[in-house]
Formats: sequence, structure tokens, C-alpha cells
Amino acid sequence: MKFPQARSHFSEGVNRLYTDILKRGKRPLIIDGGANIGASVLWFASKYPAAHIVAIEPAPDNCSLLRKNVQQFGVDIWQVGLGASEDSLNLIDPGYGEWAYRTVKGETGIKVRIVTLEGVIATKHNPALFEPFLLKVDIEGGEAGMFDGNDNPARLFPVIVIELHDWMLPGEGSSESFLRFHTETRRDFIQRGENIFSIQYSMLPAPTQQ
Repeated sequence: MKFPQARSHFSEGVNRLYTDILKRGKRPLIIDGGANIGASVLWFASKYPAAHIVAIEPAPDNCSLLRKNVQQFGVDIWQVGLGASEDSLNLIDPGYGEWAYRTVKGETGIKVRIVTLEGVIATKHNPALFEPFLLKVDIEGGEAGMFDGNDNPARLFPVIVIELHDWMLPGEGSSESFLRFHTETRRDFIQRGENIFSIQYSMLPAPTQQ
């Protein structure tokens, strides 16, 4: 994963925010929903080494490799799914392999616990110690409904990186919640490949005047 390098004002603003959070005596909080085997986690850890990273991955085989791949970085790994509400769902392979496991109701599969973004923040992260910095969501349609509500904790994250899945789930409207959230909060939209970057520029520090 890389930030859109052509948008230097974006990447530079994110870097300034990272530095400012550290200056305030806190650790930038990165939540990686759908961490898979850890490729994005490794990128975050190398780019933002002082950040606290929560990696969420429901699939046991992926999670096993994730633990091995990021063990030297002190990542907080949760073997659960991320979604709009707390639940217990079945983990299935819809035919795309380990890169596209889904959590669904009413099908045979491995039972997994689903946690919410609000629950992750409330359970583990004291606001005196951590400050929301970056949220990544790639959860194969589990994003449906996840961004609803005026007090949704996604609003706390200046940078959201998300992959939407209407291409995989035609007619289900899995992207509606995020698209509503993005427009209602008047965030900027940048796309790089399959990744959408939703940026709240008002939360990024302005450049220091020389």
C-alpha cells in the first residue's frame, strides 16, 4: 500500500499529523480491518514506526501467517471480524481464495466473532495515550452499515483507506454506508487502484510558515 504520491499535499499533511500526535505525547492509532497476512501492516509499521497498530483478521490461516509476519513490530492482533454490529457469523470462501474470505449469516463455515469499530477503540485504547490516525477497511462487504450514525467513530480518523465491494456483491448496496458517510462529512476522495482514500483535510495540520 502506498499513499498517492502525486498528491504531495496529502502525504505531507499526513506526515505532519503523525509528528504532531507524537509531540503531544500520544501514539497515533492505526486500525487495519481485514489485515489478511500482514502486507499492509508491514507497510504501516515501516512508515509510522511509533504508531500503535491494531490488526483485525478473522481467518485462522491468514491470522497465523499475520502473527509470524509482524511479530517483531508489537502489533495488537485480533482474530475477529470487523462489522457494523457485534455478532457471531460464519467465515466462508466465496471462491476467491484466502484474499477474499467473507463473514456471513446462514451458511456453513467457521464461526467468528464480529466486533465494531467503537468496540475496538473503547476496549483497548485510552484517549490519553492514543489518538485516532488512520483506519483501513478491506472486509469483503462487511463494510455495509459500518459507517452509519452521526456519532460514528470513523469520524475520529483523519485518513480512511477502504476497498469497496459492489463489484463482488451486485445489488446489495454494500458501499452505501461509506459513500453517505464520506459525502456527509465533506471529506476529500482520492482513488489509487482498488483503494479509496477518504481524507478530512481540516484535521491535518497546516504547513509551518517559513
